Amino acid sequence: MHAPTHNAAPLRSILNRRFLLTSWGCRHPRVSAGVRFAVGIWLVFLGGLLLSDGYLWATLLLVAAALLFWIGYMNLTAARSPPPRA
Repeated sequence: MHAPTHNAAPLRSILNRRFLLTSWGCRHPRVSAGVRFAVGIWLVFLGGLLLSDGYLWATLLLVAAALLFWIGYMNLTAARSPPPRA
């Protein structure tokens, strides 16, 4: 059995570093989250409009909007978390 180590990085920071944050987004996480939320709102509006006209492929826009909202939320939680200790 392995003893737990307390210096392992949490999963959230690995996701933020590898997939969710760009280099600019690392420096400005709140602005990056705001842009993602604005684009997500636009995609929800556009997807709803296209769905009301009968275009079923517009559900992909709603899926993309949900992904942007999730990434924006992760950006905001990264902005609130304290910086890592050296």
